[in-house]
Amino acid sequence: MDDSPWSGSERLFALESASGAVAWDWKLPKKTLSPPAYADGTLYVGEWYPDADTGRLHAVDATDGSVTWTSETEPGGIGSPTVAGDTVYVNQGEEFAAVAASDGSQRWRLETGARAGTPVVVGDTAYLRTNPGHNYDSRILAVREP
Repeated sequence: MDDSPWSGSERLFALESASGAVAWDWKLPKKTLSPPAYADGTLYVGEWYPDADTGRLHAVDATDGSVTWTSETEPGGIGSPTVAGDTVYVNQGEEFAAVAASDGSQRWRLETGARAGTPVVVGDTAYLRTNPGHNYDSRILAVREP
């Protein structure tokens, strides 16, 4: 990791539960700003390319660390993925998007006008807080599948 203010993390690795030995280790091309989401044997890892302010979402096999698919975004880095059913919900810059868990294809995206926190999905509705930590400027959005 570097020492810049936006250093993030550049590695994803798994440990053997019995011994603590490293089972696999993957160096991301750029930075991740939040923990991965996990569902059905797959880790969903958001990535940020600060120079271009773009991002990628990677689906990584939790067993061996191989990358199953990668989906690119235009605005902003990917933050805090959440998986519900067959959909991965992500914040990307000032947008909120849904991608197919099977192949990373984008289903839809919505401009939120602000960066948002980790989405929470209940039933067919995703809830997210914009401008997390900025009290008076924050909003709670409820987004239903189109």
